Amino acid sequence: MHFTKIFSIGLLATSATAAPTASRRSLADVQAAFDKIQASIATMVTKINAWDGQAASVTGVMEESGKLLATIKSSTTAIQGSSAIGIVDAVGVLGPVNVLSAKVDDVVTALLTKKGQFDGAKVTGQVSEQLVQDQTATRELIKAILGKLPSMTVPIAQPIADGVSTKLDKAVTAFGPAGGAAPAAPGAPGAPATAA
Repeated sequence: MHFTKIFSIGLLATSATAAPTASRRSLADVQAAFDKIQASIATMVTKINAWDGQAASVTGVMEESGKLLATIKSSTTAIQGSSAIGIVDAVGVLGPVNVLSAKVDDVVTALLTKKGQFDGAKVTGQVSEQLVQDQTATRELIKAILGKLPSMTVPIAQPIADGVSTKLDKAVTAFGPAGGAAPAAPGAPGAPATAA
C-alpha cells in the first residue's frame, strides 16, 4: 500500500551513516513501550475471554484494564522524554506499530463479543469509562511517537496510527450512550485535527 514510500525510506536508511546513540536509545524506548503494551493487551484479552459474565467477577477485567492504562501512560512519558528518532531507526518503528494495531483489534473484538454480557451484568458503564481513559491515553501515546519520527516517515505511520484510534473509537461508541459519537482522530503533529 505504501510500498514505494517505505522502499524509498529503506534506500535512504541503508545509505545513511550510523544513527546517533541518542536515536538508538529513542528507538529502544519505543520498542520497549510496544512490547509492554502488547503484553498487557494480551493479558487483558485473556481476562475478557475468561470472564463468566457475572458482575462480581468483573473486577479482574477492570484491574487489568487499569494496568494497561498505567502502562500506556508510563510508556508515553518515557517516549516524550527521549530524543528524536533518526531516519535509519525510524524504519524499525513501522513494524511494531502494525503489530500494535493488530493487538488493539484483538482487545476490541474481545470486548464487543462480550458486550451482551457486560450489559446483562450492568457493568457497561464501568467498561465505557475505562475505554474512554484508554482511548485518551492512546492518543497521547500516538502523538508522542509521531512527534519523534522524521517528518518524511509520518505520512506512512499516520494512517496506521489513525487505524488504532478508529478501532478504539468503535469500542468507545459501542459501550457509550446510545447514539454517542466517538471523538475525531488526532492529526499529525503540528497539524490541526480533522474530523473522523
